Amino acid sequence: MKAAYLLLLEAVKPFRRKVGSLGTLSFQAGYYVYVGSALGPGGVEARVKRHRRLAEKEKLKLKWHIDYLLSAEPVCLKAVWAVETGKPLECELSRRVKKISAGFIQGFGASDCREGCPSHLYFFKENPESSLLSLLEEFKVKKIYG
Repeated sequence: MKAAYLLLLEAVKPFRRKVGSLGTLSFQAGYYVYVGSALGPGGVEARVKRHRRLAEKEKLKLKWHIDYLLSAEPVCLKAVWAVETGKPLECELSRRVKKISAGFIQGFGASDCREGCPSHLYFFKENPESSLLSLLEEFKVKKIYG
């Protein structure tokens, strides 16, 4: 399935982590929502499989910003939702998530963004699951993990 997707992550304690070209970043304890897309071969199933392997701390080559976060010891993957689409929807979802977030990590996951998103990773002090689902109900979001 070609899809845009959202990962819900929990950082159980604050930590610092090198994230590719972004350098070393500080992460607060709390929840993070990452907005991504999987429009290429393998679709969202292959992408989420990789994300789950990294979240289980399997040693894989780190290539995307999210890989660095998923592989960090204090981070747990809590849930994944997908929105089936054949067109880019990642930035629209990202803008909506930003509106309800408590902040974001500048440039994270947005290095190839053509719509000027400041980030595709958003911070929440509390679990945002119910707020997210309300916010995105028009998109027919499907929970695929968690």
